[in-house]
Amino acid sequence: MYGAIIGDIVGSKYEFHNIKTKDFPFISEGCEYTDDTIMTVAVAKALLRSREEKTPFKPILVREMQSLAKKYPYGGYGVMFTSWLRAADPRPYNSFGNGSAMRVSPCGLIAVTLREDDELIGVALLFFARPLLSFFTDNEAAIEVGIQQIRVEALFYCVLAFSHCIAAIMRGAGKPLVPMFVMLGAWCVLRVAYISIAVPLIGKSWVIFSAYPLTWTTSSIIFLIFYLKSDWIHGFDKKAALPKKA
Repeated sequence: MYGAIIGDIVGSKYEFHNIKTKDFPFISEGCEYTDDTIMTVAVAKALLRSREEKTPFKPILVREMQSLAKKYPYGGYGVMFTSWLRAADPRPYNSFGNGSAMRVSPCGLIAVTLREDDELIGVALLFFARPLLSFFTDNEAAIEVGIQQIRVEALFYCVLAFSHCIAAIMRGAGKPLVPMFVMLGAWCVLRVAYISIAVPLIGKSWVIFSAYPLTWTTSSIIFLIFYLKSDWIHGFDKKAALPKKA
């Protein structure tokens, strides 16, 4: 959550004035919090209140979002979202934004471990699929497809998180090619091949959705084998021991 807020502040001045370089001041004049920070805090408050009061999450989240928006009205909210914040009875409005992805980080506040974090997100999606999806669209057909996808994929998010964690370890250990080829092979080649073969044979949407847990699990198994069996941790030592070229 701290990372999300810091990233929002650091990147705020570049949102509409993009740069293509990593060489820029971390915090400089013009950097400030935006609606993403405000709504991230609202999600955090709603999660904690819902757990403490043992009350449904959705109505608490709506109240917290509207309350903080009134307190901090100059966050740079979108036009449609501003109307939603001011509504007496806010409803889904077919949002096409990515705000939900920016504001999900507080979920870690109500988990004790990383594994709990991953499982919590998956279980929450599984059991609250309809109300969560209804935040973003009121199209019943779209909601039903989203529910079907969540039922197939949600409980495998912990596997996806494992793949990302091991990939990050490998990159940090100076083995960036390992995650690159594993993910390219499993998440691109295998996934596309599976969909290309299975969909014409079965012709169901769940077949497409199942490609994700299948390839996440495949990459995780490969990563686990490499992590346990290879001598990746001494990579830097071996490089340092090599004789330097004259």
